[in-house]
Amino acid sequence: LDFAKSSGVDFANFFIATPYPGTDLHKIMVENGFIPNEPTYLSETYFSLRSMKSSISTRCFTSEQLDRLLKICYDNFVMNKILSYLELKELKYLFKRVRAPGDWLFLLRLGKRFLQLRKK
Repeated sequence: LDFAKSSGVDFANFFIATPYPGTDLHKIMVENGFIPNEPTYLSETYFSLRSMKSSISTRCFTSEQLDRLLKICYDNFVMNKILSYLELKELKYLFKRVRAPGDWLFLLRLGKRFLQLRKK
């Protein structure tokens, strides 16, 4: 999150590591007892594995807590980005970069998200 905020990018993606069968991460999770290495478990959970939402719980975090942390990262990044745009220097730079209707739409969506986050 700190790197994404300090890098100056307009948008950042955050992902939850997903232990797909056959990967080193899956092997580590099985060896440490985070997930069982049973054929029925693998066949039942394989299709529910995804990287934008947690599929498993660990000793440290439940899947719900991981999902919440992911949302906090996105919200924190967006709020930081919006606040940086409100600085006069950044605002001038931002308007110089607007070249297409899609750019205005992006800014409107960003403003809407800012208002949603401020209500929380």
